[in-house]
Amino acid sequence: MEPEVPEAALADRPFDRDAGLADLLAAPERERLHRALAALLVGRVRVRDARGEVVLGDPGAWDGPQVPVAGELEPAGTLQAEGASPEAVAAAADLMAQVVAAARRYHMTADLHVDTVREDYRVLEAKHRALAAAEARERELIATLEARVEAQVATIQSAHRQLYQAEKLASVGQLAAGVAHEINNPIGFIRSNLRSAQDYAGALGSFAAVLHGGAADPLEAWRRADLDFLATDLAAVLSECLEGADRIAAIVADLKGFSRLDGEGEEPTDVGELLERVGKLGTLAPGRRVALEYDLAPGLPAVTCDPARLGQAFLNLLTNACQASEDGGRVRLAAGPAEGGVRVTVSDAGPGIPADVLPRVFEPFFTTRPVGQGTGLGLTVCRDTVSAYGGRIEVDSQPGRGTTFRVFLPAG
Repeated sequence: MEPEVPEAALADRPFDRDAGLADLLAAPERERLHRALAALLVGRVRVRDARGEVVLGDPGAWDGPQVPVAGELEPAGTLQAEGASPEAVAAAADLMAQVVAAARRYHMTADLHVDTVREDYRVLEAKHRALAAAEARERELIATLEARVEAQVATIQSAHRQLYQAEKLASVGQLAAGVAHEINNPIGFIRSNLRSAQDYAGALGSFAAVLHGGAADPLEAWRRADLDFLATDLAAVLSECLEGADRIAAIVADLKGFSRLDGEGEEPTDVGELLERVGKLGTLAPGRRVALEYDLAPGLPAVTCDPARLGQAFLNLLTNACQASEDGGRVRLAAGPAEGGVRVTVSDAGPGIPADVLPRVFEPFFTTRPVGQGTGLGLTVCRDTVSAYGGRIEVDSQPGRGTTFRVFLPAG
């Protein structure tokens, strides 16, 4: 292995430099060459370089033929031999010139190789610096992208919550008119009955005045005032008022449980009971009046979810089914066990969904309803909610034969 040459030394060794004999011939080579020349010329020999410095032999003074050793453009040095003929010295000089030429070619090749390796090293070093800079920029970019991704995820999550709340508010708005109608009915007969009760209270007041006035026959006064009918009817009036108040309280309770924009967290939920509550609210929505059919299997496994969010999804499916049905039509709500969970089915017998529309029903903001009658988010909210609880939703529809949505939710 060649000894390692310092970079500083290599910088001073261009491959095309004019090397002297001392550069071309290393010490061991000089010794071997000296012995060979002395044997050929049978005597002492001495070699000087182009500057006159002794490279081989005795630097002392002695006589002998001196012949130049050929170089590339000018003599590389001189060969002097004591006791040898000029012809022999010239022949030895020619032989030495070939040795020097071979050494020169070797050194030029070696220097060229060193320069090439050094240049390759510099190129590689430059590429390494460029790669290191690129890696630093990449790390910085990755950090920036991670921050941007986190910001985008937060934005998407916020937008998703807003969309969910917007759809829920839209559903609440649709229910408002139906709720008002349902509440106005009991309020109407409660007011009417209270007026009757007020009249009955006046009649009782008049009867009391007759008694305080010293009526001769209180029983006759009772019959004239028809207080037997009043007492019976007053009980019925008050009973109807209580029933109406209970009806209003039930509607308010159902609506209050649905209208919370933020649920109170996930909890084990009976899907059958949730569908019954949703069914009550679904019948309050304005529009076509349909009959609900329930097919709820008992003892269903509990599903861990936010009841308000899952109820919103079911209400969206029920609302769509009601709107797709004719007046007096039927919508079927079913829930039964499925492998590892619960299957919920919402079916209608409406006109169905066209084949070209069916693949797009879960797209955000896609709706076939007229402007102002749909947000296009109902089924999107259903899909996202069901997916959030590890379930899936499927749709099957045939024109003229109705539509069925199937929701699969894992138990636990």
